[in-house]
Amino acid sequence: MDYKSSRYFLIFFIAVSAAFFVGTLVVTIPSAGDVYVSPDETANAFFTRRFSKTGLFSVSDSLNSELGDAFHPRSTIARGGLLMPGSFLGLPALYGAIIFVFGDWILPLLTPIIAIFSALAFRRVLSVFFSQKVSDVSTILFLMHPAIWYYSSRSLMHNVLFVSLLIFAAYFFFFQNPAPKTQNLLISGFLIGLSLFVRASEIFWVFAIVFLLALFQAKKIGKKKIAVFFIGIFVGLLPFFYFNAVTYGHPLTTGYTSEVLTEGFIAQEQATQLTILFPFGINVRSVANHVSNYGVILFWWLSVLALVGIPIVFSRFRNFVFLFIAISIWLGLWYGSWTLFDNPDSTQITIANSYVRYWLPIFVLSIPFVSEAIVWISDKGRTRFARSLFLSSIIVLVIGLNVRIVFFEGQDSLTKVSDELLESRQIKKEVLAITTPDSVIVVDRGDKLFFPERRVRYPLRSEFTYSLMPKIASTTPLFYYGITFPQSDLDYLNNSKLKNLGLQIEPIQTFNEETLYKIFIP
Repeated sequence: MDYKSSRYFLIFFIAVSAAFFVGTLVVTIPSAGDVYVSPDETANAFFTRRFSKTGLFSVSDSLNSELGDAFHPRSTIARGGLLMPGSFLGLPALYGAIIFVFGDWILPLLTPIIAIFSALAFRRVLSVFFSQKVSDVSTILFLMHPAIWYYSSRSLMHNVLFVSLLIFAAYFFFFQNPAPKTQNLLISGFLIGLSLFVRASEIFWVFAIVFLLALFQAKKIGKKKIAVFFIGIFVGLLPFFYFNAVTYGHPLTTGYTSEVLTEGFIAQEQATQLTILFPFGINVRSVANHVSNYGVILFWWLSVLALVGIPIVFSRFRNFVFLFIAISIWLGLWYGSWTLFDNPDSTQITIANSYVRYWLPIFVLSIPFVSEAIVWISDKGRTRFARSLFLSSIIVLVIGLNVRIVFFEGQDSLTKVSDELLESRQIKKEVLAITTPDSVIVVDRGDKLFFPERRVRYPLRSEFTYSLMPKIASTTPLFYYGITFPQSDLDYLNNSKLKNLGLQIEPIQTFNEETLYKIFIP
């Protein structure tokens, strides 16, 4: 391709966007809006639809009121008989408003569509600081980046939307014709506020960049316009304050701070002194281990190219390198100090681990380094044809490696996720046919299958859960869904543990390695 002219870019971008969008359907079609990979996605889907219909996030449940808020899946909280989101409200609010207008069919497509438009905004922002060739290559690599592609497919996670909103904000901030217009700065600030509505936990580094940007740009664009920019941020944050106050009772309380959620991550060897900036402490050994595994080795081909490109960018635009290093250090310390287990097998290093989505801003900022390296290598060709061939070949090779890890490599690749979702939909269909709508299902990890059609209580192996069982069984049908018990465990439950509670358990139907059990008063 001749990147001296952008006439081929549109054709190539449309082709890549189509491949990107079709790739996300590998998960969208099997899920069919019924089942999701994670509890976070299940909760976001439920509360998005709830918000689109009622304008509220809380849902009342009389049985929850009677039994002390015992029934709620992971990624939700229950308080005073009300079920509420256990994370941030931004994505359910924004997506809920959109599906109110366009219909529920568009919900799983929103993140991929937003990602495609943010790629174009990314190109425009980069073209302010980098060559057009590097900007064009970066735009293609943005959509084809494994982390962007994977989490656009997992479309109800917050992270791609958060990053996209920041990219749109940068687009309007640097949109100059010949100088930034007041309304563009207002929109830019508003989008930053919305990004924090989506992921408020990123407020420290986002505001650090905002203040530095305002400081360096004040003389160029004027203090009045900078003031407008900050007004935009405040306006964008108003939904954050309002919906938190309505839902949780305080404008600064979120689902995360309302109740400590421990399912899905285990913090080990944390520093004993907790701080505001690093509430889970700093563990240098954990940071080094996690950054190495998930920030460098997992996408090793991109890391190698980025290392080649960093000195090239530094020689031309060192502030960008400093920005990348600063954000990498911050996010590396913030999230790398935790030990996160998203896969039941804690030894697996996969693209589905939370570090990949938490470090999405780092991966996005690294893309220009990769592009500079590719352009630098391709420019070694002696003829125009050779340079074009080198450029195209390297891009195709990188895309091929990206496709492999997104769709085919590891336990959490999208093709395997697709197969699991098809199986989960069938299991859900059969379990719902067996159980009645007023049933309670005790689960270990099956909450994401049966909520919201059934009340769920987790986990089974909890003394509090056992203490609730007689009350539940005397009120409504009670089931357990989980790993099939060996006969010895079943005998123990029927002859000792449950017998002492006046209960019995019997298998109803087995699904591969899991079984649905009925718990009842004999």
